[in-house]
This record gives sequence, C-alpha cells and structure tokens, in this order.
Amino acid sequence: MKCSYCGKTNNEQNQFCSECGSNLLEQNTGKTWKHSERWAIVLATTIIGLTAGLAIFYQIGKANFAPENLVQNFEEAVENNDPDEIQNLLISSNKSLSINHDNTSKLVEFLKKNPEAFKNLIQKLSEQAKVLKSDVTAQETDEVYGTLNLTKDGKQWLFFDNYKLEVIPMDIKLESETDGIDLFINDEKVAASSKRKIFGPYMPGNHVVKAEFENEYTSTETTDEIEIFNSQEDTLMHEIELPLGDVSIISLHDEYKLFVNGEQTDIVINEGENPIGTFPTDSSTAVYIQKEFPWGTAKSEEKPVTSDIVEFDEIDVFKKDETTALMEQINESISKYHEALTKKDESIVQTGVTDNLNKILSEHLEFTGDWNEPYEGELKKAIYDKSKISYPEYNEDLEGYTITLKAHYHLYEPHGHAYGNLNWQGRDQEKQQYMERKKLTLYYDEGESAWMLHSIENEYFHIAEKNKKEFTLE
Repeated sequence: MKCSYCGKTNNEQNQFCSECGSNLLEQNTGKTWKHSERWAIVLATTIIGLTAGLAIFYQIGKANFAPENLVQNFEEAVENNDPDEIQNLLISSNKSLSINHDNTSKLVEFLKKNPEAFKNLIQKLSEQAKVLKSDVTAQETDEVYGTLNLTKDGKQWLFFDNYKLEVIPMDIKLESETDGIDLFINDEKVAASSKRKIFGPYMPGNHVVKAEFENEYTSTETTDEIEIFNSQEDTLMHEIELPLGDVSIISLHDEYKLFVNGEQTDIVINEGENPIGTFPTDSSTAVYIQKEFPWGTAKSEEKPVTSDIVEFDEIDVFKKDETTALMEQINESISKYHEALTKKDESIVQTGVTDNLNKILSEHLEFTGDWNEPYEGELKKAIYDKSKISYPEYNEDLEGYTITLKAHYHLYEPHGHAYGNLNWQGRDQEKQQYMERKKLTLYYDEGESAWMLHSIENEYFHIAEKNKKEFTLE
C-alpha cells in the first residue's frame, strides 16, 4: 500500500507508514468516499436527464396524439377527397359493418355535397375532443345514429391515448305492398319478392334503393335516394313501390296473338276478358293484338298499359288503300252486273263474283225480261259507309270468311228501276236516276286469293257525312 503523504510503499498488513508514520487505514477510507461521491453525482445527473427527457417525450407525444389532431386530420381528408386516409381514422360500433373504400367514399361524397352537415359534424367532434382532453365526464345526451363520434381506442406507444372516429351506422327497412319484385341497395340485390325486411348496417351518407320487376315479356324499375344521417332512430324506414297490376285484355274477337313491346308472345286473346298476368302499369309497356288472315294481317292499335284493363274494340282488318281497292272492285262488279241486265248477257259478269251472285243475276234477268221497254241501267255514283265494313266472320257453310259493306248506288235507269219501285224516294226524275241502298256480302276465295261479291240485299240506312267514301263513274 502506498502512503499518500510521503509516497513510501508499505506492506498491505501495515496500519502505519514505515517512513513517516501516517495512518494508512485513514488514507484508504478517504479515497473510497471520494470515489462513491463521484458515482453518486453521475447517477443523479443521469436520473435527472432521463426524467427531463421522459417529460419532454410525454409532452410531445401527448400533443401529437391529441384528439383535436384527429378531428383536424379528418376535416382535411374530407376536403382533399381522400377516402383511404379517412378509412384509417374510422372504426365501427357495429361488427357487422365492414369499413371499406366504397362505403367510406359514400360518406365523403355525402359530406362534400352537404357542407352544412359537414360543418355541424366537425363542430360536434371538436366539442367531443375538448371533453376527452379535459377528462371531464360528458353530459349524457340522446343516442344519435347515422353519425361519427370521437372515442378512445386503446393506447399508442403504451403511454398515450389513441383516438378514433367511431361510425354509428343505421339499418334500412324497405317496405313494399308489391309482390314479385327484387330489392337492391347500392346496386346490391338484398331481397327477392320481399314485402318488408330490414337490411344493414349502413354507413352514414346517401344510399340508392331500387325495386325491380321482370317477367318473360317486359321489365321495369324505380329508384330512390335515401339519406342516413343524424337520426334518433337506429333504422330508416322507406316505402318503395312499383306500379304493377294483374292486367287483363278485353277483346271483341277471337284467336289473336298478344304482342308486348313489339314482341310476339304465346298468349292467345279471345273474345271477352283475358287475364295475362302481372305487368307494369306506368306506360312503360305497350301491347297490341294481331291475327293472320288468308288475305293478310289484322293488327290493332298499340296501347300503353296504364291500368289493370286494356280494351281493344273494333280492329281495322283492312288498311286504307286496301279498303279503297276493295270498293273499286265492287264498283266494277256492280257496273258489269247492270251492263249484263241491259244487254241480257250473263257472260258479261265473269270475274269478281261467286256462283251465288250469278244465280241472283239470272233471276234478275227474268224479272226485267218481260218489261215493255227493255231495261237500261248504268252505275253513275257509289257512296260507301266507311264505318260499316264488318269484321270478317268465318262462314261454315261457305267454308271461308265473309264481310259486309253498305253503300248507296246512283243508277241511270231511264225506263225504270231494276229493283222495282221500292226506293221511289231516291228517284231523280230529271236525271232519270235512282238511288238504291244496298247491303253487300263478300266472300274470300282462298283459291283465287281474292274477295268475291256474293250477295246484294236491300236495306234502308243513312250514311253520316264523315263516314262517306264517294266514287263518281262517268
């Protein structure tokens, strides 16, 4: 052991220095105290430094994770239209709601379109942030659905409260009195043929609900936009309807095919009421009936379906030009008929008539054959009643279709009326003409693919001015 006073090296067992006599034990104890003192100073300095560092770290961390920062981040993300950033800020109060890009985008879209709602939401979240920061227990308020609340969500870095925006979703209850429809929410089919059901939960914002109907002939749909935001109820009730009806076709005729929106169906329409099933009654569907005849197609007018009943009254079997051509053909037959009476020659009437009309002509020739003055007649004018062309009826005896027409014929007959004096009221003495009223029956000859004049009968009737179709023959 070395003496600290004289520097003499002594044995370890010595209590006093052999050179100067100093107490070696006292010298050694002083060194120990000085060494310990230095370590104490170092330790104290380290503790003070760590404490100060932790305090600074805590204050910085607490400031960084302050609840108002989350509110600010949310506000900026909405303004920047950044649903991905917002998605990271959200949690759901309902495990059934999965927060994803699509429903977060709907929330952002709603808030940007409704600035007042966005402003009120930010104000509410800011108030919640102050309460959370001050650790003051918030006053209890009525529960609100379809909104966001600021809430604690565990810890960050073990020391700091973590905050999230908790989504309080809502359910949607769709009601419909219509059977057989499919229901959609945000283009996702949620139910088929449902009258009432609850769906959800859904994120706050706007949502599109749709009802859709489709059968093998037609389809229709209706859509509504609904808002889920700041509600005292946890479920939004919405009634959605489609204008549908159990539709019937009323017809005066048999064996017509039904056409829906221009497409032929397998539905046959007969005389009377014909139920055809469920159809939209909002004018989106149009129907007509059609039948094939040996001479062509008979088609009704096309009518929109606007109620449970669609009526088809008279159907024009002939087009306007076909009707005119038929009347001109009859004029030709009537002219030849009176020429045959005048010339007493049945062979003049060879075409456009049936055997039955030739028989009538023979009887008529006998009637006029014994007149003192030979019969002379010529057709000068024909006036047809356009409204009196009958609907074709199948004649079992003739094994073919027949129709009837009504006409006034003005005949030049200087020596007397070929049909006797029954129609003296129609006589024009000055012009030596008679006006006769005739009911004509025509028969369709499928072999000849033509209408034939089958019979001529007397019948008294008046023709309204609006229904007249006049031909002058000179």
